[in-house]
Amino acid sequence: ESNFSSFNKIVSKRKPYGIATDIFNNPNKYGYDNIPSESFEKSVKIYGVKGNKGGAKRKVGYIDRDLTNNKDIYKFKLFHSYAYGSHYTVPPKIIIGKPGEICSETFLSIGPFSSEKEARYCLSYIKTKFFRALLSFNRIQQNISQKTFELIPMQKFDKEFSDKDLYSQYNLSDEEIRLIEDNIQEMI
Repeated sequence: ESNFSSFNKIVSKRKPYGIATDIFNNPNKYGYDNIPSESFEKSVKIYGVKGNKGGAKRKVGYIDRDLTNNKDIYKFKLFHSYAYGSHYTVPPKIIIGKPGEICSETFLSIGPFSSEKEARYCLSYIKTKFFRALLSFNRIQQNISQKTFELIPMQKFDKEFSDKDLYSQYNLSDEEIRLIEDNIQEMI
C-alpha cells in the first residue's frame, strides 16, 4: 500500500555515534590507555565488545562526550547487535539505552524515544515473531543494516505488542501465521 511507513526510519546507519567497534580493543586510538569503567565529568556510558569474533564479550565503559557525533545522546533508544548468525531468528539481548548512553559500531541504534516506556513498547514489537519474520526475510548475511528493516511496518509505540494482535492487524492467513510460527523462535 502507498501509505506504508517503514520501521527502518528509526534505525541508525552503521556507527551511530561515530565510534568504531574497536574502542575496547584499541583504546589508544581514542586517547585512552584503557576505557574508563567509572563515569567522569562530560562522559557518556558506552556499550561495545572486547575480544574478537567468537570470543568477543560485551563491555561497558565511559568516554568523553566530545568523541561522539550524535544529538540523541540524551534520549532513550535501543541498541540492537548488527552482527549475529544469519540463521538465528533471535538477536543477542537488546539493550535499552538511557539518556547519556551510547554504543559502538557493534550495535545499531533504534529510536530515539521520548520515554523509557515508549522504548519498552518498541522492544515488545521487536520481540514479536511477526517483526523478526519480516527482518529475517530481508536478511542475506550475518550483518544487518538499516536497510534490513525496510519490510517492517512502523507502529505507534503506545502499547505492548503481541503476535496475535499483529496477525489480526495485517490480516495474515492461517498459512502465513503457520509459516511464521513454525520458523521463528520465541524471544524472551
